[in-house]
Amino acid sequence: MLRRIRGQESIRKALETLPRDIFETYERILVEILQEQKEFVRTALALICSDTVDTAEDLVSACRYSVPFGEINAYNVRTLKSICGSLISISRMDKAPYTAFTRSNEEPQRFHRCSLAHYTVKEYLFSPDIANGEARFFALSDQIVGNIDLKVIFTGLSHFERAQGPRGRLFLMSRYEEYCLRMTQEALKSRCADIIHNEDLRSRLLGICFCQYAISEEYVTDFF
Repeated sequence: MLRRIRGQESIRKALETLPRDIFETYERILVEILQEQKEFVRTALALICSDTVDTAEDLVSACRYSVPFGEINAYNVRTLKSICGSLISISRMDKAPYTAFTRSNEEPQRFHRCSLAHYTVKEYLFSPDIANGEARFFALSDQIVGNIDLKVIFTGLSHFERAQGPRGRLFLMSRYEEYCLRMTQEALKSRCADIIHNEDLRSRLLGICFCQYAISEEYVTDFF
């Protein structure tokens, strides 16, 4: 936090008003996040807590739905670390995670793991302290995390297209698209009730069925 401050007077003022404890430290970090970056960070923290995304690279892809289209390329693993500061930890993975496809064009050692920097970060995000404080936007619960999970995979799936190359060959889907397909299958097996009773999630799934796969509303309703 001090490294981000410019000017001796500002640094001196920060040292004179140090947080009282670790929870207040986390609150200050979250409160200082720019408005246009808040949804990106909230999604990232929720997905890290859910522990469903294998790599930091896929995590960034999953969080980009809230980023203005023209700024998407500016959001990467380095940006994620810069915005979240000491709330998260980024480390290089020893080997590439599992994939159902042959990805011979992938660069070796390009994957990173993202985790919370300390178990108290999750304790804070799920605690009443954050729900009643200035950083309440970032408050999480099991239900909120689950819904963000579904929102991310349905949003990703809605952009998935079976695009063909110049010789009719299908482009290889990205690891993020593969993640969305895999998690959608799991969600439809175990979380139908949550989808039915959440209007936002239900409309997203119906939109995918209608536009991408031309499935009728009657069929989807019968499925649920």
